[in-house]
Amino acid sequence: MKISIMGLGYVGVINSACLANMGHDVIGVDIKQEKVDKVNKGISPVYEQNLDDMVLKVVSNGKLSATTDMKSAILNTDLSLICVGTPCDSAGYLNKSALLRVTSDMGDALKDKETQHIFIYRSTMLPGTTKEMASIISNNSGKERNKDFFMCMNPEFLREGQAIKDFYEPEKIVVGHDDDFVKDVIKDLYIGFDSTKMFFVPIEVAESVKYADNIFHALKICFANEIDSFCELNGVDGHKVMDIFKSDKKLNISEKYLTPGFCFGGSCLPKDVAAVSGFSMYRRLPLPLINAIKESNNSRYEQFKKKLDSIIDNYDNPVIGFIGTSFKPMTDDLRESKVVEMVGAYKQFFKIMVYDDFVPQQEMEKVFGTDCQYTQNIDELLSKSDIIVFNHLVGEDIIYDGLKPEQSVLDLNSSLNSERVESKYVK
Repeated sequence: MKISIMGLGYVGVINSACLANMGHDVIGVDIKQEKVDKVNKGISPVYEQNLDDMVLKVVSNGKLSATTDMKSAILNTDLSLICVGTPCDSAGYLNKSALLRVTSDMGDALKDKETQHIFIYRSTMLPGTTKEMASIISNNSGKERNKDFFMCMNPEFLREGQAIKDFYEPEKIVVGHDDDFVKDVIKDLYIGFDSTKMFFVPIEVAESVKYADNIFHALKICFANEIDSFCELNGVDGHKVMDIFKSDKKLNISEKYLTPGFCFGGSCLPKDVAAVSGFSMYRRLPLPLINAIKESNNSRYEQFKKKLDSIIDNYDNPVIGFIGTSFKPMTDDLRESKVVEMVGAYKQFFKIMVYDDFVPQQEMEKVFGTDCQYTQNIDELLSKSDIIVFNHLVGEDIIYDGLKPEQSVLDLNSSLNSERVESKYVK
């Protein structure tokens, strides 16, 4: 392919060299003449292990060149990878100045191009930014999106010091697009990456994935450090503790607990978070991450209450049915269940029905009092409720036939198949 790469910083040079090394014809573009001159001499403007040799090779065989002429690069290539920096400003907001400049220039350059062009953004950008960039290109060029030009979000996951290896052996390739033409081109661009998981998703999903990755990495570092600080306070070797922690691939280093849903509860998590937090505060050891866990859990609860309030606004004195009251399915444990708290918050204002396939009615009466109606028949709850708050149910297939179009469903854990729910569905 004929590819132009906008920005010859770290990501741009890695992409330029690696794609040229795959046999593509690559033109690197940068506003700084010094970077352009270095590349054209076969010298990498950034350091990365084995990068100098690769740049020299692909420049020598004519597969990579560099220029400051944006228009020439656009006119002589079929697709562009945008790899400019997106740092944060002093206030913590995304600084889009480089992104806006290069996008505006690309739009201007596209005016005189008679063939289609694809813009592939690799820069880390907040959701909605690609849409904003598409408007700039369309306005500046007078061209139509998904006819004259196409947009794509293809976030990079390169680690400094391992970038070339990460480029050629990625754990995943994420492609945000809204046109199948882009999908086919990207498949051709990454030909030979057959063993890599490829995700073709809406553009906003692709924009968000990189943030999820990096924030989780930052979270893990802070978590390990805070556990070490807590252990050190008690004369314990934090490294040994974390070595044992990491050995558990079933729960700790796994997919478990990484699916978005409702709040945590139960007998273990709330009390153990509170114990470490309280003890450390008593000993004046700051553990801001661990201390914030309870606040985060409470914040999630308030978010779902707002969703329920919005649903209630559509009804006149509705009956609210709660399905699943324990903190997780296949247990009768109501301790620290946020559903119990939610029922308590609404039962003084609305008629509440409650169903749980594991919690005995006697236990529910003890916890909820006489203000709620309990049923051991799921069909009864479905037939008498205007709003269904769904937490969990073993064999949830049985509820689909009982739901009615005039009802609303708040799915706390996104566990229902929304396509099978004929009611108004909120998650």
